[in-house]
Amino acid sequence: DPRPRLTWYLENTVIDDSFEQRPDGVTVNTLTFPNVGRQHLNARLVCQASNTNLAAPEAKLLILDINLRPLSVQILNKRAQLSADRSYEVECRAVGSRPEAQVTWWKAGRQLKRSAKNFSDNNATVSTLNLVPMAEDHEKYLVCRAENTRVPNAVIEDRWFLNVQYVPIVTLKLGSNLNPSYIKEGDGVYFECSVRANPKTKKLTWYKGVQEIHHNASAGIILSDQSLVLQSVTRASAGDYSCLAYNNEGSATSNPVSLQINYAPMCKTLNEGEVYGALKMETVVLQCVVDSSPPPTYFSWFFNSSGEQTEISPSLYTVFGNTSTLRYTPTTDLDFGTVLCTATNTVGRQEVPCLYKLVAAGNPTALQNCSVVNQSADTLLVECLEGFDGGLPQVFYMEVLELPSLMVRANVSSNHTPTFEVRDLDSRSSYTLVLYAANAKGRSEEVTLYTVAIRPPDKYTGVSTSIPLSPMLVSLLSVAALLCTGVCGVITALYRRHAARRHDIDKHPPSTNALYMEQSVESLSKQDNLNTYCASPKLDYCSQYELKMEGSGEDTDPDIIPCHYDKKPIGEYSKLSTPGLDTDPQRIFSDRPIIPGSASSVSICVVNRGVTARSADIAAARRPEVVTTARKVRESCI
Repeated sequence: DPRPRLTWYLENTVIDDSFEQRPDGVTVNTLTFPNVGRQHLNARLVCQASNTNLAAPEAKLLILDINLRPLSVQILNKRAQLSADRSYEVECRAVGSRPEAQVTWWKAGRQLKRSAKNFSDNNATVSTLNLVPMAEDHEKYLVCRAENTRVPNAVIEDRWFLNVQYVPIVTLKLGSNLNPSYIKEGDGVYFECSVRANPKTKKLTWYKGVQEIHHNASAGIILSDQSLVLQSVTRASAGDYSCLAYNNEGSATSNPVSLQINYAPMCKTLNEGEVYGALKMETVVLQCVVDSSPPPTYFSWFFNSSGEQTEISPSLYTVFGNTSTLRYTPTTDLDFGTVLCTATNTVGRQEVPCLYKLVAAGNPTALQNCSVVNQSADTLLVECLEGFDGGLPQVFYMEVLELPSLMVRANVSSNHTPTFEVRDLDSRSSYTLVLYAANAKGRSEEVTLYTVAIRPPDKYTGVSTSIPLSPMLVSLLSVAALLCTGVCGVITALYRRHAARRHDIDKHPPSTNALYMEQSVESLSKQDNLNTYCASPKLDYCSQYELKMEGSGEDTDPDIIPCHYDKKPIGEYSKLSTPGLDTDPQRIFSDRPIIPGSASSVSICVVNRGVTARSADIAAARRPEVVTTARKVRESCI
């Protein structure tokens, strides 16, 4: 008492000094702050009560704590363009919010929560986002939003228009006015390739399976900007089609579109007639497999013999999918011929039937003229001539058996010609080759060949202690050794015989005087039974003496060549001597005795070889020279 006055101070400035005194003794001053601003943050607001100057006024202090909306928000590292499916770190900074702002990231109206982290620093809040843009994010906004929830409508945001570059997104579809289930041969087909890409597509290619398709108007293949046209399609046009687009980011392939072409049935395997061999009363199983789209509805079988075609009863064959199986049994010779099979589907009937030739067959005959045409250290080449195939296709076989164990070292077959080549065989071994032909009915008789081990030239590396020989070489060497032994034996026998004769002559040689004495000659012929005596062959003169007793028969010894002379007494030859010459042999041949003229029973032949004498002595001895006119004069010097 008195009642106080109430005054409001902002810092030291009076902002309101009006007050109201109520009947109950309470004084009230209500302060209205119409424009509280960011400048009033932490400002001191004082309410002071004073009723007299005699006492100090009472005051109450109030510090203003103001909630402030964010002043700004900004995405810091905006890029001009981004690549899809790559990771980028993006920051957003919000400033001026009290308390700190709540920063959130938004893309296409959807908040990104998992990849964002917030940090506060003084009066700012920083949020980091790990951004992986997708192709779908192209030309969309990335929004960084800052909000103070304590302040109504205190939301600000920053936007980033995304330019996302990505590999093309390609979609392929068949022409909209085509029914994929009813495309048949001769129809026209087109495909549409839809491409979405940033940057734009540089190249577009088409594929059938893995094979690239090129523009070929003459073949009915037309390529335009994003479409493929196939004119007059055939069954070969069926398959999976796709398109491939390129840009700076890479390439991408579209979804495959399968093109199915409906066509009439045709044989799965094209041939001029498969041959089947059979015996009478033997059942043959024939399978007719066709290729058709859609699958065939029914099959028909026919038998053709001598131009007459008859249908086979359906009870003899079965149908499963694209295959019909016929069980055919020939009973007579007329049942062998050609069997035909046709199929039909919704497109039409098979134009060219499947043919099967049924023949009376048996085992093939044996191979002929088989021989080893080449055998080397590591290769063996065998050729034969084929025999009759038995009416069926035949296959040729060769088995290589090692000797003597008969272990199989190789088994070779040939489908066309009976020519066989085997490699990597041990050349040190011998082999037996068994060759034969076989068909569906059995195999032929076997033909057997033998090979001999071939040893390559040895390389000299040191002193060899053993020489391995093949059996054939050992046989040849043995025969050669036996022949050499026989020849050596004959030569030795002849040499010994001759040596024995020579030894007898050398043991009792006739003296020079005795040759000219009747007694010596007679004794020589009688004792030694010699027909001929040849003096030393050292000189160019050889005297042969045929010593032959009267009344003795011809000597048939083949080693002695006889020398026949006119059997005249020596005295007759003595009468032919030249007058005036000294005929005393003691003086002419002082060192050699002579044979006296009384040796009438002995014929002596002198030939200019082997007699040791001076030329003067020979001239002086012309008078006793014995001359013969016989034509059968022969020489033998053994």
